[in-house]
Amino acid sequence: MLIHPLNNAVFSDLGARLGKEKNHLFGMMNAIGSLAFIMIPIALGVLSDTFGYIYAFAFTGAFSMIAGTLLIIKTPRKIRLPQKEIQSMD
Repeated sequence: MLIHPLNNAVFSDLGARLGKEKNHLFGMMNAIGSLAFIMIPIALGVLSDTFGYIYAFAFTGAFSMIAGTLLIIKTPRKIRLPQKEIQSMD
């Protein structure tokens, strides 16, 4: 996948800034990734069985374009990490 190098770079930067609490970040990233690898093929399989493959590909493309555009617009240039709140979680 083309997004993994960028994703890993962002999470590495966040992990370095989080210090010892970076394990929580990587745990959440792995949990969400594992859940997506289970649910998305099932959902797209149901979609392709119901409407056909062309609609499954069209949905995937449209969703990717909309999600990418929203992420470009809404993601701040520098993500603020509230260090005091993060350290008080333990």
